[in-house]
Amino acid sequence: MSSPQLLVAQADRSALAAVVQRAWNEQRTVAIAAPEEAALLEQALPQHSDPGWGAAVVLGTGGSSGARRWCLQPLTHLQVAADATGTWLRHLGLQPERLELFNPLPLHHVSGLLPLVRAHRWGAALRWLEPEWMRDPARLPSPAAAALLSMVPTQLQRLLDDPLGRQWLSKFELIWVGGAALPEAVAQQCRHLGLRLSPCYGSTETAAMVAALPPQQFLDGVQGCGQPLPHAQLRLDPETGALQIKAASLAEGCLVHGQLQPLALRHGWWTSGDRALLAPEGLQL
Repeated sequence: MSSPQLLVAQADRSALAAVVQRAWNEQRTVAIAAPEEAALLEQALPQHSDPGWGAAVVLGTGGSSGARRWCLQPLTHLQVAADATGTWLRHLGLQPERLELFNPLPLHHVSGLLPLVRAHRWGAALRWLEPEWMRDPARLPSPAAAALLSMVPTQLQRLLDDPLGRQWLSKFELIWVGGAALPEAVAQQCRHLGLRLSPCYGSTETAAMVAALPPQQFLDGVQGCGQPLPHAQLRLDPETGALQIKAASLAEGCLVHGQLQPLALRHGWWTSGDRALLAPEGLQL
């Protein structure tokens, strides 16, 4: 077998997703990059032999430090994360297999890749949203069933600025918002509109979400990112206040010049670059 297959993110995400799924079915590793970062990722990959990682993905991660790294996530770890979100949804009274997953995020970001894994694990429908549709809400398709949406705060704000965008957002059972801090003014506007937001926290190293706030708690005025999902534990570094995470979805490590450097763990705990508080209501960054 060859070294990991380098894939460049493209406009047709459904076609790219099919390539990724086929590689995983064949127990191969893929590496996905934005066009402008493809050369950087290629330099980080092993060039001459199969590293033996099996079904896995390599994605870019910046974390809070800002330094670009290339993170190896086995498919089994992504599946653990998908199963945990499915369990969390059932606790809210939602049936994952009956949901439609709407995804406007690119596959070279972990939050854009996880909807693909969730759809396969849950047996749910997955609908890709073209980036330009997010700037023109009149083109956005309406859900045909109970639906979930994953997005970042900038996309949310853009839709809130348009009456059609606000109307479209109101049709979702749950809207996961992560990747950056949710401005309080935006949160208040969403509460006023009755939008069922679920602010969440995660990273490439954790295979996306490890904490999420139930939408009813959000509407009730609770701040932060909620309690840990079933597969994760959270605590704070007593010296720095940095958030530490223990989860079965943690990455194997990061690639440097073709070599895998294992994730730095201390007794199974990974220290993120984010300072946090663990309040009774859950995680606050």
